[in-house]
Amino acid sequence: MPDQISDSKKQWKTKHLRTVCAFANSYGGRLVIGKADSYSPDEAASLAVSISNEVSGALDISPHIRPSESRGRACVVIDVKPSPEPVCVNGKYFRRIGKEDRELTGDDLEKFILLKDSRSRLNLLVPGVAVKDLDKTAVSEFRSAAGIPKKTDDTELFQSLRLMDKGMLRGSALILFHPDPSQFAVAPEIRIGRFSAAGPADDIDVISGPVFLQPKKVMKVLKKKYLSDGEYPMDAVKEAVINAVAHKDYTAGGPIQIKVYKDRLVIYNPGGFNRNRHLSEEVSRPANPALADIFARAGMMRLMGSGIPIMNAACAESRNREISFGVTKEDFSVTFSAVPKTESIGEDTVAAPAETPEKPQECAPLFVTESGDLKDRDARTREFRTAALLTAIGEEEASAKELMHRLGFKHRPTFMANYLEPAMADGYVERTCEKPTSRNQKYRATEKGLSALN
Repeated sequence: MPDQISDSKKQWKTKHLRTVCAFANSYGGRLVIGKADSYSPDEAASLAVSISNEVSGALDISPHIRPSESRGRACVVIDVKPSPEPVCVNGKYFRRIGKEDRELTGDDLEKFILLKDSRSRLNLLVPGVAVKDLDKTAVSEFRSAAGIPKKTDDTELFQSLRLMDKGMLRGSALILFHPDPSQFAVAPEIRIGRFSAAGPADDIDVISGPVFLQPKKVMKVLKKKYLSDGEYPMDAVKEAVINAVAHKDYTAGGPIQIKVYKDRLVIYNPGGFNRNRHLSEEVSRPANPALADIFARAGMMRLMGSGIPIMNAACAESRNREISFGVTKEDFSVTFSAVPKTESIGEDTVAAPAETPEKPQECAPLFVTESGDLKDRDARTREFRTAALLTAIGEEEASAKELMHRLGFKHRPTFMANYLEPAMADGYVERTCEKPTSRNQKYRATEKGLSALN
């Protein structure tokens, strides 16, 4: 293995977290602790567990850490995969340059973040902003919608949501709940305009403030100022607005735009769509997982790709069945056609004939029923948890402890009862060992789970 992706240390020290971090931010690598005969097998196994706990507590990754035995003696091997998102240790970012773990700062850090994934900046910790600086109304409305107990204080809440770590809030928390998210993101507002055939906007409204409150504000303005009763399927419009907010690219481009014409309503969302996937696919990969998670917990958004099917179903149930989607290099758009106006015949008013509704797209297996109706709260909660668990497992095998760490759990019975056991009962997850209490027990997604995940 080339030097730049392999290293060895005589013994494990906390400072070696930088090497693990550097490997994750580069092309992966292997770190060997000790020589082939440095430890007894039991000592190596114990050290591997200790290192695993330290790494999982300091970094948001789970490398493969194992003892390597030869002729009755052993060392510890740490295999690190490249991370799709930037990884930091104690607020610092490292990359592997030759045999050196080089800290990234200034322009080098900015270039690294942009090359890695510009949207991952939403996951970065932002110093200098405290929980007390967040918009109280936005936080309060989320707590109420998500059913958060009053005894849970805001700091504990944000930590449990993985929107806070090491005493600092992540960028996604600031976009969602800060009174002025424009300090942390590009054009985090929604602009609503009425357009004539000539093109120029006759009216303009700008919806700003905490992103979590924006969909509610938008629907209020649309109903009050721009749209007539029955003109558009409002449930579908609301779904489109929430999806636009959750999937928008907050690191580039302009604001979300809602253009109201005489015969149509168009919602433009900068970025936010995986162009390698087909529009009819039912399983989503959220552009901003943290934002999607918050809207889902508040009951405002359904995960696992049900957004487009729900919009289609809502349109099919109304007289308005015309909905189309567009993808360009810059944005994703949803267009609703206005319901045909009624025609007057003498003193009677007769609605323009409508064609027999086409069968709506098949709805996603989670969060909606076969008829397209939204499932009850308990069912949505169960399936939201399954979606979160499947995302944590991915295509790997993982122990319960690893999954608890990835999902931010500390209490094993709660995790088992609310997440793992229901997912196994529903056929999405299975054990790797027949004996449930095996010390080597791990969990993986079944074919059904992989289908929902991919």
